[in-house]
Amino acid sequence: MNDQHVTPVATLVQDALLLLSAVLIFWYLWETRKMRKAAQQQVDKSQELVEAAQRQIDVGQKQVTASNSQANAAFQQLAAIRQQVALAQDQLEGQIRPALVARINQLGVELVNIGSGPALHVQLSPATRGLGAHLAVQPFPEPHDRIAFLELKEVRQTILQCRANARYPGAPVLDGRSLQCTYKSLSGRIHYTVVDFTAEKIDDTRFYEREPE
Repeated sequence: MNDQHVTPVATLVQDALLLLSAVLIFWYLWETRKMRKAAQQQVDKSQELVEAAQRQIDVGQKQVTASNSQANAAFQQLAAIRQQVALAQDQLEGQIRPALVARINQLGVELVNIGSGPALHVQLSPATRGLGAHLAVQPFPEPHDRIAFLELKEVRQTILQCRANARYPGAPVLDGRSLQCTYKSLSGRIHYTVVDFTAEKIDDTRFYEREPE
């Protein structure tokens, strides 16, 4: 084969290689474009899933917020109801509240119910002068007064003495201590009256109250 035939053959081979290269490049670009589109579709679907999940979270958050608002409203209503019940109970207690006071006469100490209702289960016990009521009641030693109730405006003489009295041997004596009267109202609330004495004179009378357990 002479040079005249080699040149056209080389040209044909070169053109063929260029064409093949062009085809391969075109195929590569095509496949790359397909892969890019598939990847973009996956990204779009993932984004849609994320947005859907976010919408669900937002809906759930709104539901939680609404539930919290309802719970807060319910608690506020319950608190208001409890306050109304407490006010009603206080008003009722004011209508039936007993109040015992002590007086001194020649026979010793007498009790008078100056309240608005009967005093139930009255217990007399010594107390520390100047202090409040003792929740744990420890009655005077025997013999001591046992009072089931005092009606409204009732006066009840006791055997309690401010100082030792030979006319009443064995009677409980205050001897400078205060007197505590513990009693209940019809509602079950516990009331206390604490009376301070100096010799045979009453210095102070204090009233206390606590809810039934």
